[in-house]
Amino acid sequence: MNMDNRIFNVNGKGDDALLDVLKLAYRQTGTNTKAKAYIVDPIKGMILLWHTEGGTVFPSPLTPEQVVPIVSAWLATKPKTECVGWDSNHDHDGHKIQQHNENTTN
Repeated sequence: MNMDNRIFNVNGKGDDALLDVLKLAYRQTGTNTKAKAYIVDPIKGMILLWHTEGGTVFPSPLTPEQVVPIVSAWLATKPKTECVGWDSNHDHDGHKIQQHNENTTN
């Protein structure tokens, strides 16, 4: 099953912010509007799937509101993932992180 995946890199805190992001990710039309399974990738972290192939299947398809406690519980384990892609070297406000050394003056 091939489909374009949405990639969001957002900063937020708490389940309300997580719900907002999940609602954004779920926003689409068609039949694939609920999470049916998930995988945990060692680099990308938890990935919600719109299909059941190769993933851990939820007992029933989940809405954003229903999946928040699951994702929140996983995030509470403080998983180690890598930030990959176009923004991998940006800090929280989108500016490139400057490499400083001992000879740098402010």
